[in-house]
Amino acid sequence: MPIVFKITTPSNLQTDLSVRYLLTSNYDDSVSGDSATAVNSPDGVNSEGFSSSQGYLQMPSSFSTAMFWDTGDGTLSWWNTFDEVPPTNNVYAFTDREAGNAEGAGAISIYLGGDYFRFHRGGVNSQGNYGPVMTRAESGLDYTSPFQQNHIVLVKDTASSTMKVYVDGVEVDSVAWGSTDPWVISASRTWYIGNYNTGTYYDWPGRIADVAVWKGRALSASEVTALYNKGQGGSY
Repeated sequence: MPIVFKITTPSNLQTDLSVRYLLTSNYDDSVSGDSATAVNSPDGVNSEGFSSSQGYLQMPSSFSTAMFWDTGDGTLSWWNTFDEVPPTNNVYAFTDREAGNAEGAGAISIYLGGDYFRFHRGGVNSQGNYGPVMTRAESGLDYTSPFQQNHIVLVKDTASSTMKVYVDGVEVDSVAWGSTDPWVISASRTWYIGNYNTGTYYDWPGRIADVAVWKGRALSASEVTALYNKGQGGSY
């Protein structure tokens, strides 16, 4: 009896890829050709990614458009390391908080604080309105050892009405997210990488690299794993 091999054709990860910032040699987006703007003299970029050090990146409008998933699907992927372990303050990888704690316009931040890795979803009355919240152990993130690199993926999946979080190719958390619940309620907000924008002590204590956004597409578990296996800067 002949042996039958099942061959799975990998999906094209370029489909619905809206922006991709490698942040290893410059601040450019390889998809749109736009570029982020360095603010407050950050450390800059090297082969490991972008380092804030009380500076941050102001993202162009094309990034805001890419992050505006509204009630549709979307995926955000990036690699990060932590140099300060553990962080002593809440630290921000991504934020659209343009007005400090006045988050009524729909602020969203992704940050570490204390023992938690938390995705903060804004709204009309956004204080205390959160998406996935995990302890350090639950997240699988090693921010007790310096310079440990992790791959983080946030997936909004309307088919399952969930927001899923993956760390290093493995789903670590999932929360209910109604089909009518927006991810970002405005495409006009300016996004930042590496800082809270209103205080220098919220800068990301490490590096952030290979930031990619798929608007209108929820990557599957196998696609997230494939993305992780490609590694930082891998081609797709």
